[in-house]
Amino acid sequence: MARKQIILLVVEGPSDQTALEAVFERIFNRTHIQFYVMHDDLTADMNLRKTPQDAIKGARKTFLIQHKVDGFKEKDIKKVVLLSDTDGCFIEDQYIVNDSRYPGKFFYEEHCIRSSRINDVKKRNQIKSQRMRMLCGKNEIAGKPFEHYYMSCNLDHVLYGKNNLIDLQKEEEALAAALKYADDPEAFVNEIVLALFPAQSKSYERSWKFIQEGIHSLSRCTNLIWFLFRNNEDLDPSIRAIVMEWYLEQQSDGATDRS
Repeated sequence: MARKQIILLVVEGPSDQTALEAVFERIFNRTHIQFYVMHDDLTADMNLRKTPQDAIKGARKTFLIQHKVDGFKEKDIKKVVLLSDTDGCFIEDQYIVNDSRYPGKFFYEEHCIRSSRINDVKKRNQIKSQRMRMLCGKNEIAGKPFEHYYMSCNLDHVLYGKNNLIDLQKEEEALAAALKYADDPEAFVNEIVLALFPAQSKSYERSWKFIQEGIHSLSRCTNLIWFLFRNNEDLDPSIRAIVMEWYLEQQSDGATDRS
């Protein structure tokens, strides 16, 4: 029997993998979802000494080195998918509030970012928004199919409805989510992927246009539905049925363009 191909899912932190790994293994049954944890946000790293495309290529190369014992080869990777937090990066400066209560961090609310370091927030937003705009328009990086999706304002916000968690809280919430959805992937799709899909997003491209408008990049939403739809041939049949039913309903309402 031929080895299943891999969708390499690049995420920022270990709690992202903890929360999503088990349920994605249930959602996708014709490909393996393999995670690569960057331990950083390549879209916001001000010290990044390479282009984001090179960082993605490097993640792919490092993954293969780390999993050499498993026999994975370049040909086994079907595509690379980057999952990014938006972190309010597309908001205008008027929604960045100077607040001395947050001297060493950025504090996220659904209508603003608070910090005493407002110039740092502005600089971060400029860099991160430019990189995310560039990456969402890429279909291929270094000869491999590439896709980019977002969690807004971040993964914690999407999955747990909470922002500004410390690392220990992130891991605790991630474990709880993993336990909740590992044996119920349909609930994950219905309660997270579909429930938090921006209704105005009629296509993958428009989902990115939506998140760049106003203060949407601080709101609780995700375009993960397009990840499932665009890779529906790899889904478990029960999940594929949910996704295709959603698509047909949206199409009948004139709400989606196939992308």
